[in-house]
Amino acid sequence: VLKAAPGGVKPFIASDEEGGQVQRLRYVIYPLPSARVMGRWSVSRNRATARDYGARLRKLHVSVAFGPVADLDVPGRYMSSLDRCFSSRPEAVGSRVVAWVTGMRRSRVLTTVKHWPGHGWAADTHTGAARVPSLSVLRRRDMVPFEQAFAAGVPLVMVGHLRSKGLTGDRTPASLSRNAMRYLRSRVGDETVIVTDSLSMAATTTALGIKTPAAAVRALRAGADLALFASGDPAAVIDAVTAAIRSGRLPRAQAEASALRVLELKRKAGLAPAPKGGFIRIQSNFVSFSRFPKMARELPMRISGFLMLCKRQFVKASRAQLGEISTPVTWDNFSAVATKKPPLPQAKSARRAPGKVSSREAAQRVRWRGVK
Repeated sequence: VLKAAPGGVKPFIASDEEGGQVQRLRYVIYPLPSARVMGRWSVSRNRATARDYGARLRKLHVSVAFGPVADLDVPGRYMSSLDRCFSSRPEAVGSRVVAWVTGMRRSRVLTTVKHWPGHGWAADTHTGAARVPSLSVLRRRDMVPFEQAFAAGVPLVMVGHLRSKGLTGDRTPASLSRNAMRYLRSRVGDETVIVTDSLSMAATTTALGIKTPAAAVRALRAGADLALFASGDPAAVIDAVTAAIRSGRLPRAQAEASALRVLELKRKAGLAPAPKGGFIRIQSNFVSFSRFPKMARELPMRISGFLMLCKRQFVKASRAQLGEISTPVTWDNFSAVATKKPPLPQAKSARRAPGKVSSREAAQRVRWRGVK
């Protein structure tokens, strides 16, 4: 997967690593106790455990952990039944969440606080629609741990498929709600990446009578940066998003902003080089470079760098698909998607002896070296 990444821009490799029943690499690394058990640990012990586990994740090239869970423990509800919550007390949850964010950060693993705006009261969104208390109640309790995580600089936040009076519409989950996404963006700032919970869940498909590709487009239109899904055909989702950008249903400027936000997070995580060259305009299904008008040619490329596939679909993605989903485009990976080599620009006033090249042309030849 990493070797197939174009231009040195590597894909996010993510895994659910909460501990307890939701820990994908428990038999590869070591089993973590449930969040309920770790909620009784000290903050320092949680931080140390997160740092150690994060170091082992990095050895496996896992760069993103889908966790920690910031939901409150509500006895008798779905999340509580699986022991996925640290505590029923907002402050206790928040302190453990921050410990995991900081511990993982020290091992260079990006954490994803979830499931905003708070899944504690909700039913199982894998099987159907779910509702949580009104926004006024969430602000006082369920959102408190998330606010602590935001203050600690958590790099990603996962939005659940949760309906809430005053935050979402009666039939719209937060993951597809423009109002909810706007509210969240006002809380996290411009740099934090917003990712949806899996859009293949029944709460966003069966409950609304739509399929995963349509749900992905709706989530991105609402304001998500990453549309996550655990099952289904990646090509169908990519096609749907591409068509939405081309038609204008997903505004190009919004798509660019999300793509560049993801790219900046990758750069900070060491997964992408610092951007070079000029401003890049992303035009529906083509890429053009405004500062290199003579050199650049519009190249067919699906603009879906703000999608993240997970688990089997991501690992099995073809080299071409990796080029599509791994990153927004920069000058550094331009050569990786080029279909033909454009002519080298020459200044009209340049005069040199036959066989000699200017330093600028020599640099450009080096840049294009290796392109077939």
